[in-house]
Amino acid sequence: RLVKMDKDNVVAQNAVFVESMLKERKAFRLREEFMLVPKSMNTLPPKPCHVRGGEMPAEIAKKLGLEIKHPDPSVVAQLNSTLKEQHKTPKQKYEEPMTTQQEIGW
Repeated sequence: RLVKMDKDNVVAQNAVFVESMLKERKAFRLREEFMLVPKSMNTLPPKPCHVRGGEMPAEIAKKLGLEIKHPDPSVVAQLNSTLKEQHKTPKQKYEEPMTTQQEIGW
């Protein structure tokens, strides 16, 4: 049922706003677990004057805070699995086609 809303009726406007916020809150889901997304990882290379022979000297890396002290093996394993997942074809990722375009080549 459509009801034409009066522009001056603040109560009706507020009711519509509250209803839309409740719908939005139902659809919202907070992700608290950490997920590694390689696409959003921004890396900046060191300055060319700091690199000698393709390697950065340890003292400069330490000053810049770029040295890795002790990488956690679980984080390295998660990064490797995430990077491998990015290169899989849709047939390797999913059991069934997810879009109609995938159905053609499935």
